[in-house]
Amino acid sequence: MLGIQKRQRVLELQFAELANQKHVDVLGYRFIPEAGNSYPLTAVAGALSALQEAISVVFDALRSVPKIRARISADIAALTSLDFAYTYDGSLGFAFSIPNERLLLGESDLDRAVSLIFRTIKATSRDEISVLAQEIGPAGLRRIYRWADQHSKFDIGADIEWRRRLEVRDEVRVQPQELMRLKEIIEESSPETQDDIEINGVLMGIDVTADTFRLAVAEGDDVRGRLADEFNRAEHWAVVTRYSALLNVRTKLSYATDTELKSYFLKSLRPL
Repeated sequence: MLGIQKRQRVLELQFAELANQKHVDVLGYRFIPEAGNSYPLTAVAGALSALQEAISVVFDALRSVPKIRARISADIAALTSLDFAYTYDGSLGFAFSIPNERLLLGESDLDRAVSLIFRTIKATSRDEISVLAQEIGPAGLRRIYRWADQHSKFDIGADIEWRRRLEVRDEVRVQPQELMRLKEIIEESSPETQDDIEINGVLMGIDVTADTFRLAVAEGDDVRGRLADEFNRAEHWAVVTRYSALLNVRTKLSYATDTELKSYFLKSLRPL
């Protein structure tokens, strides 16, 4: 048994040398289950797929601009595709190879993409996530959220290394509890924007005690929401009557679910 392990180690070293000569780096990925847990195929396949997508999307953000939603082009997929190299002994682990530029100064875009992903995984506050989101974009953050979800819901941790030859250039090791917290932080960090709009419609209902209103518009669903602080609650407002409504629209982009949640606040009404 020791002879087999020694032989495997020799082969890994030889692979590292040959890969470096061909400007290929290695991503080492170990799954670390909680005591007594197994390795469901859904968890393993889902986590690997999510990490691959995260690398591609973040790489694309660095090559172009961070995106709210991203489709991975064939060119980006080819530049960021992880190829299976070998497995580790002991716990479930894989080594993946990927070509990477060799620069005299600084990091390549692939190095930066991996570094940003690792920094996001290690983040412990909403402020950190908000800063990182400006570099990787909502689409990249969403992929990292999906990756964390695959690990945390199956109680499996991760130990990931970014290696060149024998040098570990970057690494991250996280437990399921840390990944659950990461998901919470990402959800809490979703940005909100505000805009004032004016629309015409029929006031179908208003309750100044409950601070709610319902406005029917010519096209689309009824607009429902709350009364803004500055709304004139002392005035008598006739229902089933046409008004021009000034609304404050608050839009929250969910990093976790790829949805936009809109809230409407009625600031004023003007009879038509």
